[in-house]
Amino acid sequence: MNGKAAVLVVFRVGENGREVLLIRRTESADDPWSGQIAFPGGHAEPGDASLLDTATREAFEEVGLVKDIIEGTPTPAGTHYTGNRRANTAVEVFVASLHPGARPSLKPGPEVASLFWAPLDQLRRERRRVSFVGSNGLVEEEGFVFGKDFVWGLTYRILSSIIKQERERN
Repeated sequence: MNGKAAVLVVFRVGENGREVLLIRRTESADDPWSGQIAFPGGHAEPGDASLLDTATREAFEEVGLVKDIIEGTPTPAGTHYTGNRRANTAVEVFVASLHPGARPSLKPGPEVASLFWAPLDQLRRERRRVSFVGSNGLVEEEGFVFGKDFVWGLTYRILSSIIKQERERN
């Protein structure tokens, strides 16, 4: 196990209904998740008082998300494991929603190539298995297709879990 990490799954109500904030990680040879679609987040640092602090600090560093546009306190949504042979990490998931009508001016930080809001209804419709060339050759994974992007791996598992929990509550 390589330490603890946290992500912030941020929702808003947009033009296309409920949307989730996703980032594309920058390309880096040192990063096992280089170039992948993810949520804002990262490893805990000594100055973080809690994993919630880790998640909100990382969201600010990676996309400029400030706490005052979040409705209430982000809620815990379980722990997931990266499952990567080189860096298996426990990732605590926190879920937040923006205040209604909030339109933050988000911009990618140094670790983020781009960011976008993906409509949940569209992601649900575009769930499928896709084959692609990964770092270890040809890979076949289930995930969400969103335009030219493929949401798979840990991000797919977290988002699928949240969608399932919401469906069970309603």
